[in-house]
Amino acid sequence: MSMSPSLQCGLGRMKFRAVEPGSSQFAVEQGNAPPMPLSQVPSTCGYNMQRNSHALVMLVPYDGCNMVQEGGSYVLSMRWQGILVSLWCSKPAAPPAALTAAPPASKMTSPHSPVHQMPQYPQLTRMPQNPKMPQNPSDASKPSDASKP
Repeated sequence: MSMSPSLQCGLGRMKFRAVEPGSSQFAVEQGNAPPMPLSQVPSTCGYNMQRNSHALVMLVPYDGCNMVQEGGSYVLSMRWQGILVSLWCSKPAAPPAALTAAPPASKMTSPHSPVHQMPQYPQLTRMPQNPKMPQNPSDASKPSDASKP
């Protein structure tokens, strides 16, 4: 089964999105306890979830339940059809001084199903409005009709 996952790391929370049938089968890892299906995560955990049979969109605060800090990252580990899926968001280096600060980097890992990223395309250069066309050197030696009286 192929899934189209995406992860966005924002200030204070991560946003995970998965599209395809089966996307509602995620369960949150809880250390030594069995994984908890998303439908059973208590509202006190701060998760904001929207899901149907084909898609899941989940906002999880960095201080929410089962969020772990590893080194310089926030990590939420879940299970999908028995496969461990870890959502990683890097912590900001320092508190942002302005709203223009870049969001932390994100990555998703799964030992059995790597996440494919969209290819990066080069930026297109803009063409000038009135491009100068090269002149044929043999035409340059001939007088033009416009200069004739």
